[in-house]
Amino acid sequence: MSFIKTIAVYLPQFHRVKENDEWWGEGFTEWTTVKQAEPLFEGHDQPRIPYQGDYYNLLERETFERQSFLMHRYGVFGFGFYHYYFKNGKKILEQPAENLLRWTDINIPFCFIWASEPWIRTWSKFAGNAWVEKENLNVERKGNGMLLEQDYGTHKEWREHFNYLLPFFKDERYIKKDGKPLFIFYNANQILCLGEMIRCWNQLAIENGLGGIYALGAHLETDVKELAAELLYEPDEGLHTLDRERMVQVRQGVRCYDYADLTREVVRGRSRTGRAAYYMGVTGFDTTPRRGRNGVCVCQATPQLFEVMMEGLFKKCIEENREFLFIDAWNEWGESMYLEPDSKYGLAYLEVLLKLSQKYGTVKVEDRGGADELVNVCDDERWNRLNYYAHKNKILYETAINLMFLIQEREYVFKRYFQDKKINSVAIYGLGKLGKGLLFQFEKEQISIKYTIDKYVGAVRKEIPMYRPEEQLPYVDIMIITSYEFESINNYLMDRGVKNIVSLHELLDNVAEYSEMIAVEE
Repeated sequence: MSFIKTIAVYLPQFHRVKENDEWWGEGFTEWTTVKQAEPLFEGHDQPRIPYQGDYYNLLERETFERQSFLMHRYGVFGFGFYHYYFKNGKKILEQPAENLLRWTDINIPFCFIWASEPWIRTWSKFAGNAWVEKENLNVERKGNGMLLEQDYGTHKEWREHFNYLLPFFKDERYIKKDGKPLFIFYNANQILCLGEMIRCWNQLAIENGLGGIYALGAHLETDVKELAAELLYEPDEGLHTLDRERMVQVRQGVRCYDYADLTREVVRGRSRTGRAAYYMGVTGFDTTPRRGRNGVCVCQATPQLFEVMMEGLFKKCIEENREFLFIDAWNEWGESMYLEPDSKYGLAYLEVLLKLSQKYGTVKVEDRGGADELVNVCDDERWNRLNYYAHKNKILYETAINLMFLIQEREYVFKRYFQDKKINSVAIYGLGKLGKGLLFQFEKEQISIKYTIDKYVGAVRKEIPMYRPEEQLPYVDIMIITSYEFESINNYLMDRGVKNIVSLHELLDNVAEYSEMIAVEE
């Protein structure tokens, strides 16, 4: 029996880039779209909220460490990173993969899926990816609507593209088949020179000791003999079949399908070109966060039905001796396709994957460094993570209690403290529950807040400016860090020349001591 490796599609859109700031507004990431989603018809499951509100930043090492733990714990072999590479070698959203390449100690097997189409405005005359359709409605129609042009070039451009990919291909974590790097062409039939490009890359790979390229093509309509196999990309393939069968209904303008119907078609899926095919399961699908009422929604997706779908695909992979089974997706939150835990189902989808991997014996742990090593790493990471959260929750709880008692014991104690210390300008870093509580107390005491800072959330008050940590921060007499990760934040800010930083814990101790002193005097 073959040992099947599950590869989850991975979206690197959860961090800021200057292009997104320019096109969609300052601070835009995929989380912006996710947070702004709203239910458009009765029973519409929106917005989707990550477990414990973890709106992470993909440029942070801790995010990759946490994802590495989860994927190994629940049977995901690797990630298929979307790769955005355009005309003249223009790249976007490349930083997470480049960081992973540098972080060699983080055990995440990976490969690339080249989303080889232009990026356009919705109203453009060109075909391509209109990334955030709802945002396009607010943009003045200027020019031809082309955001990033795609041009596949000839041998010179193919060699440049290959040379960029080569360090990834040579990484021991890069997923390979028979020693050849696995590479997926998302829109294979749109690349008219695809066969010649693959032949060029094969030769370059052989020259660099890689044995060639194991190339898969998705959305194939005609065969390309240089491809190793076809990838049936879901939910696209299944939805096309449901459209032909008229298994769709329109609800308040949104085209809706039933996940049970999609499950049936995904499991039935066959190659349209007669080639060997790899299969892909899908956790759900809802493009309304990006497209609004022009979106498509697959309704009634549940972990139980996902289990039915994936079990059918595992069986097909075993019967056809397919080494890889793809899943859409690990973190496509803007289209409601994700294995990552959320506030509704928690770890349920990951638990399904683990259950099936164990049932069919398809997780060969040795492929990822040996059984004992993996178990020890997972146990160590789990124990360290538990210790981290236990200590974090203890500190935050104690800080919250200290803040509550301080407020109850003496009215307007912060205002008096600031006046006595000649502190006239205040900033609050971190607008979690503690940060908001402190902000509300300062407002009660009529303490003026010059601005707030947070990586993820938006402004709490329109009249109080909101900054991101990487922006230029105006001078204040005191900057109060409410986050548990005070040391790393403090070091980061100090390196950028920020002064007068204090943790909330330290401030509360100082104010408590001050309160006792004035109590004696009075």
